[in-house]
Amino acid sequence: MGDDKRKLRNVLRLSDKHHSKVKHFDGRVRSSGDLDWSGDLQQVPMLDFTGRIDLIKLPEDIGVRAPQLMQLTLAGCEALQTLPHSLCSLTALTRLDLAGCTSLAWLPGGVQHLQALRELVLTRCSALSDLPAGVGSLPRLRVLDVGGCTRL
Repeated sequence: MGDDKRKLRNVLRLSDKHHSKVKHFDGRVRSSGDLDWSGDLQQVPMLDFTGRIDLIKLPEDIGVRAPQLMQLTLAGCEALQTLPHSLCSLTALTRLDLAGCTSLAWLPGGVQHLQALRELVLTRCSALSDLPAGVGSLPRLRVLDVGGCTRL
């Protein structure tokens, strides 16, 4: 049981489709659509915001606040408009899932710094009109899913 509790503490899951305010852990979506979080995220390997249709943007300092982040799931965050440039400093990130982020129009230009990235899921990102040049030079990238990205 001790191992299970430790594992749960290392996952910040904010996928709550039925409530307007997130009550899990230290994060919540403000009425302005940005994420309000506090606390220590230094050792958190996964952030899951699946279905947070009220999330417009991530904190600018996500790359500093969660340096051990390996998986970031923003699937179904339909209102998400931008990703912060500090996202590109998440050198341990192996999976970035942006499926269904229909308002996301661009990715940060420094994605070539995501050297550990193996999966980039952009399915149904219908506002996305271009991919940064650095995507093609990611050495560990095995999955690039752009199905339904009608503007690419």
